[in-house]
Amino acid sequence: MAKDLNLLLEELSEEMSKGRIYEASLRSDTEVVHGLQEGFDVFVDPRPAILETLWHELIHRRWPRKNERTVTRLAK
Repeated sequence: MAKDLNLLLEELSEEMSKGRIYEASLRSDTEVVHGLQEGFDVFVDPRPAILETLWHELIHRRWPRKNERTVTRLAK
């Protein structure tokens, strides 16, 4: 398990080094939105838990085929 976590953290560190991460105030009338990944850009609303949100969006970008449930579990 620790090896898997270390690999995940290493890959997310590599993904973060690619940049194109922006702070933005995100709003929705129908959903709670902490972050958003569009194309290669990642937008993070700094008001909620920023680290988990950033990891969540970086996981989406690194592994776009993973479903929302898996991404949420990995980010936590």
